[in-house]
Amino acid sequence: MLSDLRESGSIEQDSDVVVFIYRASKYDEDADPSEADLIIAKHRNGPTGDVPVVFLEQYPRFVDRARGAEPGIEQKSGEGPPLMDLADDFADEA
Repeated sequence: MLSDLRESGSIEQDSDVVVFIYRASKYDEDADPSEADLIIAKHRNGPTGDVPVVFLEQYPRFVDRARGAEPGIEQKSGEGPPLMDLADDFADEA
């Protein structure tokens, strides 16, 4: 995958970090749409590898899977990805 960037000029050479997003649900309709992986393909000053995350579709956001166990993110059966109750957070800030 990183080799695909070679055709796009000097992006591959000049970049310090290259991250790809993989969501199995885009290729397999039976896959959980809230599951995703951040694939760290290049990192000049650190490790590479896959980082499992939760995709919050209604807020185009990725959060750490471990965070899914925290209060405020709950899975409601049949309703898609985990939902984060941000209304309370916004009310507290106002």
